[in-house]
Amino acid sequence: SLTIRGGEKARKTMLLRALQFHARAAYKKGESKEKVLERLKTDQFVGLYVSCMRLLDRLGSRTEKLNEPYARLFAAYAKEALQGVRHLQEIDKTLVNKSYYRHVAEAVSDYLSGCLDLLSVGSGYELERRLQTILVRLSQGERGFSLVGHPSAAFPHLAEAIAKCSPLWTEGYILFLLDDVSTRYLREANIEEILSTLI
Repeated sequence: SLTIRGGEKARKTMLLRALQFHARAAYKKGESKEKVLERLKTDQFVGLYVSCMRLLDRLGSRTEKLNEPYARLFAAYAKEALQGVRHLQEIDKTLVNKSYYRHVAEAVSDYLSGCLDLLSVGSGYELERRLQTILVRLSQGERGFSLVGHPSAAFPHLAEAIAKCSPLWTEGYILFLLDDVSTRYLREANIEEILSTLI
């Protein structure tokens, strides 16, 4: 069965959340900036977290086919990456490339149709706002955005762009963490399609 019991789901979510960049970059009690940076350098990965609850249609129905799930995931992970960069900036601005948002904007426009205007953004905040608008429009059932090509090519391309955002991330892995892939939120057929496509 694809249904996950409450206790198991909570443990899985806690594990994924613990791998998320924000959790790894958070100051623990009594920690110095140097200690946090040492942990991030040792990790050699950047965890970006997205929940499948974001893939539900506008009415929250589990009975219909999902509207552009891969486009939605792609935009959501790009947005999460920008938030991760901002978190890293708060710790040490020197560890973030000034043109970081251009790398992400180019990757998104390369694989998401209807997004060429992203190439003209002037800041990470502006790019994040536009990605949020795309996500809202997709959640409302709009068809103006779709993933061009297969996810097996699109997501590694996005990962390469994210790695360019900081010298701290250049040699590390970009982990796309996906939570709530269960029949609690999605139809079994949708789950099978998502897993077979992404894995």
